[in-house]
Amino acid sequence: MQSGLARAVLRWRHSLHATRLRRRAGAGVRRLTPVPRTPDDWPVADYSHTAEQFLEGLGDTIADALQERTGSEVEYSQGVLTVRLGEGGTLVLNTQTPNRQIWFSSPVSGPSRYFLDTETGNWICTRDSQELCKRLRHDLRALTGIEVNV
Repeated sequence: MQSGLARAVLRWRHSLHATRLRRRAGAGVRRLTPVPRTPDDWPVADYSHTAEQFLEGLGDTIADALQERTGSEVEYSQGVLTVRLGEGGTLVLNTQTPNRQIWFSSPVSGPSRYFLDTETGNWICTRDSQELCKRLRHDLRALTGIEVNV
């Protein structure tokens, strides 16, 4: 259970994130402000189902794309998707149930956290507003030279 202070900090972070996006939009970049799902409005069972389906689908897509590449292994277990690329490194995506996020770690882009944008259905980075699928495509291409359509 989150304390009142923790909820207030979370609301402040989300409003700060939205303000940054509005400023970018005002600078000539048309962009909708992401609307995050928060722990207060997203039951654990619904989050778990959504995140698990997303990660399982990603795992299947990545496994199919890397099927011919030797030394690659894709594994999904208990909310953690691990993509081992041999000498290319390892990508890890995992669910973070308490804050309803997906965390991603990559040797290319480093660690990042994503929330679900209720307007678009995309997982959006809390730090720079990059979509998870775009970042994952970029990192996989950088590590393997293969274009993976995730």
